[in-house]
Parts: sequence; structure tokens; C-alpha cells
Amino acid sequence: MALSGKARRFLRGLGHHLDPVLQVGKDGLTEAFIAAVEQALLDHELIKLKIGENAPMERRELADAVAQTTRAELVQVLGRTSLLYRPNPDAPMIKLPDKESTAASPSANDVAKVAEPPKPNEPSSGNKHTPAFVPKSRMKRGPLPHRSSKLARR
Repeated sequence: MALSGKARRFLRGLGHHLDPVLQVGKDGLTEAFIAAVEQALLDHELIKLKIGENAPMERRELADAVAQTTRAELVQVLGRTSLLYRPNPDAPMIKLPDKESTAASPSANDVAKVAEPPKPNEPSSGNKHTPAFVPKSRMKRGPLPHRSSKLARR
């Protein structure tokens, strides 16, 4: 199961706030550690692993080995932390974004063509991204004084 770039981004966003569940120490990948990773993947689907400095292998090699052994996807290796994902076969909790749903949604260019900005002398229709309507009488008098000046306190 290869993850798409969009799915990886989605999972990285979900995994950002997670704390590491397990830590690989100087013993490396033992049977007990692999069993603990299997159980954590069944419980959570998305887990973080911390790779200790005394680990017997390089951090990327170790993360790949854990992912391969547990049949999980390696989402990210960042420093000494790795993020693994494996959907629960019975009841998946995390729903990954589909490629089809992004193709059906309109692009930014299509949305820009549909929405026309209001003319400068007309009040805005509540669109948050258009400048507020300023009457010409206000423009002739000049800018308002700063709130800390004596003129603003009158």
C-alpha cells in the first residue's frame, strides 16, 4: 500500500501533536518491541516512534526495518522520530483523502472567475476579502487622528 503525497501530508498533520508511543534503545528490534509496535498500530493506526542515540542501526534504516516488519507505511522520519501508519483491517479510524475528491473540487482559478469584486463606489456585499466601503466625504477630510491624540478624545 503506497501512500499518495496528499495522504502523507494529511497523516503528518495528524501526527504532529502525537507523543512518541515507543522508543528504540540499544537492543534494537527485539521480538517484544515488534509485538508492542503491532499492538500500538492496532490500537491507534498512527504512531510515533523515538529512536534512541544508542540504537544499533542508522535512524532511517531502523525506521524502514520497523515499517517492513510490521507491514506499515513509513510516513515521515524527522530527526530521531519516525511516524508509522497502518489502517486497522476491521474498523479503520482514519479516513485518508481521496484523489477523486480533489479532482471534483473547483480550482482557485475557477472560483476567481465566478466571483467579481464590487465596484469601488458601491458597498460590499459581505465578502470578507474585499475592502470596506468608504464614502467620498470621509476621503476628502483626510485620515482620522491617532487614538492617543487629543483630537480623538473629543
